[in-house]
Amino acid sequence: MDITVDFFKQILDYVPSCVYFKDTDCKYVYASRYPGDPMDAEKYDVNGLTDFDIIKDKEAAQHAYNLTKQVIKTGKGVSFVNDFSLPDKPIFLDFKMEPVRDKNNKIIGVIGILSDITERILLEKKLETYARTDSLTGLYNRFYLDYWQSNEMQPSLFPLYIIAADCDNLKQMNDNYGHHIGDEYIRLSTSVLRVSLPEKAIKFRSGGDEFIAIIPNTTKEEGDKLISNMQTMAENITIKGNKISISFGSSCMNSITENFEDALKKADKKMYEQKKEHHKKKK
Repeated sequence: MDITVDFFKQILDYVPSCVYFKDTDCKYVYASRYPGDPMDAEKYDVNGLTDFDIIKDKEAAQHAYNLTKQVIKTGKGVSFVNDFSLPDKPIFLDFKMEPVRDKNNKIIGVIGILSDITERILLEKKLETYARTDSLTGLYNRFYLDYWQSNEMQPSLFPLYIIAADCDNLKQMNDNYGHHIGDEYIRLSTSVLRVSLPEKAIKFRSGGDEFIAIIPNTTKEEGDKLISNMQTMAENITIKGNKISISFGSSCMNSITENFEDALKKADKKMYEQKKEHHKKKK
């Protein structure tokens, strides 16, 4: 069977990606199944056109055009992902471009492959959320706390107010009413943090019934007021006729040069001191 150019183009139309070729003027010579809809393209017949003629998003068009020129100039391939998402439709496209040379090793253009990787990106984002989020409360987990400390703590966040919190009497709730009520006790305690703390607060479930909240740009005086508000709110929530009781401890870091682990330990120590006081009062 003879493999003609038309037959080869027909085969490429079955590839689940767009295969294209641009000349040294960054003009398209050929593109298979050009995905006009995902890219919000204006043209389907791309022969002789540039990215500016095809892609409505001019910033994305400029990016694609510049990278094409870069491949032609350097002779090195590139790979990048562009986000073309709309408010109600996520779209992520993966671009790969490599130089094409003639028999004399002269670059005559660029071959590219464009693939819709939206499903993969959304799955990765979902797995990332699962990896850093506690399933019971929806708060961040201990793993993400360690990541945040190493990668996201920066000078602009200081003073940094740290709260350690622990549900009182959870074992008693589990023993008397079952673990499903114990889980609800934890969720209600979580709601106290959600409602009382400002939006900028970063909240973690660090253990079974233990929580940590980090509040950027918050002084000790401001943070202490927040704890007072949480204590008042907790006293007005009941489950199975029992008031929610939460012990709190805190510390405040004024500079990134201070030790974060020491600040956590200080807040944790104060929290356990309050927990002992609550236990004494109950007796």
